[in-house]
Amino acid sequence: MRKKMSDLYISKLAECEKELRYYDSWNDYLNVIEGTSDDRSLADSLRRMVHYVRRIYRNDGTSERPMILIDEVSRPLLYGAGHGFEQKVQEFLDELLNIDHYEFTAGIITTSYAPVNVDVCYDLKFITNKPVNDVEPLRELCIRRGIKIKTDYETDCYWNHRYYFGTEIDLRSCYENMIKEYDGSSLVRKPDYDIVLVPELKQFVSDKRKWIAQEEKAFFEAEKKRVERERKEYAMDLNSECHIPSVFAGVRRLQIEAADEKRHEKLNNILRKLYDDYGSDIKQQSVYDFIQGIDRKEMKTIDVSSVIESLKAYADSKKCFHRCWIDTEDSYWGKFDLERVEREEGYGDLALVKIYLSVADTKQITVVFEDVLRFLIDNGKHLFHAKVSRMPRNDHICLWIGREDFFLLEDYIIKYDKILFSPLPFVAYRKKLGISREFYSWESHNGVQSELISLYLKNIGSRDEIDVIDMYSHYTSAWNGDAEDDDPFTDAFKRENAQALLILLESLNVIMGNEEIGDDHLLLNGDGGLWHSLGNAKNWYEVDRNYRRECA
Repeated sequence: MRKKMSDLYISKLAECEKELRYYDSWNDYLNVIEGTSDDRSLADSLRRMVHYVRRIYRNDGTSERPMILIDEVSRPLLYGAGHGFEQKVQEFLDELLNIDHYEFTAGIITTSYAPVNVDVCYDLKFITNKPVNDVEPLRELCIRRGIKIKTDYETDCYWNHRYYFGTEIDLRSCYENMIKEYDGSSLVRKPDYDIVLVPELKQFVSDKRKWIAQEEKAFFEAEKKRVERERKEYAMDLNSECHIPSVFAGVRRLQIEAADEKRHEKLNNILRKLYDDYGSDIKQQSVYDFIQGIDRKEMKTIDVSSVIESLKAYADSKKCFHRCWIDTEDSYWGKFDLERVEREEGYGDLALVKIYLSVADTKQITVVFEDVLRFLIDNGKHLFHAKVSRMPRNDHICLWIGREDFFLLEDYIIKYDKILFSPLPFVAYRKKLGISREFYSWESHNGVQSELISLYLKNIGSRDEIDVIDMYSHYTSAWNGDAEDDDPFTDAFKRENAQALLILLESLNVIMGNEEIGDDHLLLNGDGGLWHSLGNAKNWYEVDRNYRRECA
């Protein structure tokens, strides 16, 4: 993996160089090139590369998200199964490929050793057993770029019929068969794991290392001044002239009471049940699965591919958009993305309202999804994104739509009121529509919520002390920099952006029955500039500074 990532980073160096503005970014980049990254940094390397590529696209005036194509991704798993370290390989691949956020990439497409008709379950979110050139998004990409795809496989390809298995096999057996078939074959290549840099690149790396040392020294000198300046900034209140449409704008100490005590107690009981089940050893993933209603032991799948493909055909027939993209290969979601014009001013992803639709009758999930998307294709005014779950969970359907389209959809969706329900406990609902925003960090609402809950339960003194308002009070205090430096909440949330703070607090206020989501509520605000001002600020001083810049 070090060799592969080194080759990738070298190939993209010329493009990424202008994005590497800081010495620590350069240090991570050079570590990957030289193959000296530790496991954690190596697992983050693909995420960083996607980030750089997205920045390059944005700076170049284009809006396409990078698509990740990985061939033979299961080979490390096969060797792991054959030599007794499959679990470690799975954990590493989970970390390496865990960047498939809907707004971050155009998808991760993989191939594996196993031919398409082999019943081998890899038990990994991002790994499929389809040849890359059998995947629809890649075919579409190649057509747009004028690339011809070869579909008639050579007789010596490893997915030729002589490599097919007649019955279900496990990964170790698959590995043993691969070794047996490859023994003496012309397909065998001598492993080339050594990272050897050409002299010019070696000199470039050496020069950059010297520059990094100088920058690092200057950084630590400036860091002392920055810490003192930051301390003063965190202590500052929000300027009264900064008009953020939220009752929590400028909050330093959370003062909130529940208008509906039953709702308050319901949230407390959820926290108590998690504590009873997991204790202080609770993990964020366990919390996420619980609040999402995900049972990973019984992951029955729903066929959504045909619905997604029919929606694309329907949109194509309308010829009313700049770009329509679908993904039917993701193991968890079927995805649909429509942009009506090439660049829609004021309607970037942060300006969109995020909606959760949960369908009580699982047989009706795809029916509702298809009907809703046809309505948006025909009647919506702006770009939108949508995804439907392949797995049983609470948020079956997620939509990202413009404020104006939200009101249109809200009236249309009333006809499904009897089969929609509101199961997400920490999401604010307007009737049967769960409402949130996309987080500036590209973390999901429920992901951040799970981190907060797991951290709180790890540090609570006893079960009797559990209270959801107390949990949010710790969070608010840490965000404002008012908690002690060694407080675990400080480490997790002090530098969280203001956008996340206000979304979570506004959602809690609605959940507690203190307020309803009116048409002018912050969660329905369509001002992308406001959301960027909040997303780029980690304290009230920076919110005020960004707000003034935005107004100017």
